[in-house]
Amino acid sequence: MDEATNFINKIPFEPGPLVCRTMLSSYRKHGNLELGRDTVENILDLEPHRASTYVLLSNIYVVARMWDDVAKVIKLMKDRGPKKEPGCRWVEVKNKIHTFILGDRSHLQTK
Repeated sequence: MDEATNFINKIPFEPGPLVCRTMLSSYRKHGNLELGRDTVENILDLEPHRASTYVLLSNIYVVARMWDDVAKVIKLMKDRGPKKEPGCRWVEVKNKIHTFILGDRSHLQTK
């Protein structure tokens, strides 16, 4: 993580949101809360209405068991307006596509 962070800090231009989100995801995976916080500030400046940034940040706080901060991120996300789309999956059975949405049990083929 240190090597990747040093590389990004040395490039002669500001990293774009995709690079920042990628690093934020890595910081979450490796539990690096401080670098994650610094990175999220950059992303929120670049793309304040992208839900994935808030989700990644809240996941960092979940890993650190910082429940008050998780709640703050969720509130911030609600106040600023980005909406996270629920996860979904498409499954083909006998040449027919079925769509399943996370948490929805209404589809006849859910089981």
